[in-house]
Amino acid sequence: MRSGHQNQRERLQWTAQRGFTLIELMVAIAIASMMLLIAIPSIRGVQKPPQVRATEDFVKGCREARARSILTGQPMQLVIDSAGGMLRVEKAPNLLPSEASPESSESGYSGYGAPRVERETKPLFSAHLPDEVAFRRLVINLHNVFDAREQADNGTTMAFVRFYPNGTSDDLLAEIMVDQSEVFRITLDVIVGEPTVAAVP
Repeated sequence: MRSGHQNQRERLQWTAQRGFTLIELMVAIAIASMMLLIAIPSIRGVQKPPQVRATEDFVKGCREARARSILTGQPMQLVIDSAGGMLRVEKAPNLLPSEASPESSESGYSGYGAPRVERETKPLFSAHLPDEVAFRRLVINLHNVFDAREQADNGTTMAFVRFYPNGTSDDLLAEIMVDQSEVFRITLDVIVGEPTVAAVP
């Protein structure tokens, strides 16, 4: 027959083993939760079609430029670099009188008298467009950028959409597509500078 002291010691050992197992379980759950938190955004990004990711980045860029312009009181611009497949937000340039021209101020296209830009060491916002994505149309202030690009002597492939401290913006119509499949149209309301997205058949 076991003594009461021996039974108590066995119960304490069993309790200690059980507590150690619970701690292990809690650590394992915590590690699994952290891995899920890291993996879920990546999985979501992979699952989204390229034109959806490009459209979301374009809208984020527009909203970032608008917000920065309002907060800082300085004009900002979304730079569309079709050659490098990049979007970035930066301060809008100051056009010098000798460099300014009606075409450059109206079209938002750098092929007509490129403005002098004070470059930021780091972009305020940047995104890389998927390689499969192309612009079917890109019209800034009623000027077709693709047509302007074909006529530009310097072969510039960048366009600029400007946002102003009073909340207004340039007029924009952009259509993003992949292999002539689903097309997303992005437009800007010039009065409030807010982007709108619609699927185009």
